[in-house]
Amino acid sequence: MKRKTDIEQLVYLELLKHFEEGKDFCYDYSPYCKYNYRIDFAFPDLRIGVETDGSYWHTDKEHDRRRDCYFRERGWLIIRFTDNEIHSGIESVTDKIMGVYNGRKNSKSKN
Repeated sequence: MKRKTDIEQLVYLELLKHFEEGKDFCYDYSPYCKYNYRIDFAFPDLRIGVETDGSYWHTDKEHDRRRDCYFRERGWLIIRFTDNEIHSGIESVTDKIMGVYNGRKNSKSKN
């Protein structure tokens, strides 16, 4: 498992307030795929991925676009947050994650 960046650590600590790691979400999730793509935080049961885009690591927007497309084609919803969004408003980041989680969970329970 990779070491968490500072923005990953902030999101991780917020997620722990609402979810159980290993049961609800996973850090550095790697579903089997030929491209060895990883998701910073994943809710595998609901196919939700949360990406924390630090300015250093996410300079290749085309790679991110292809990766997101790969997951979308397999039913995943990928949510991205920039380092600025995380540092300036972790509460609104958490609120958005919770909203997407609850929406997908409610949608799944109706099916």
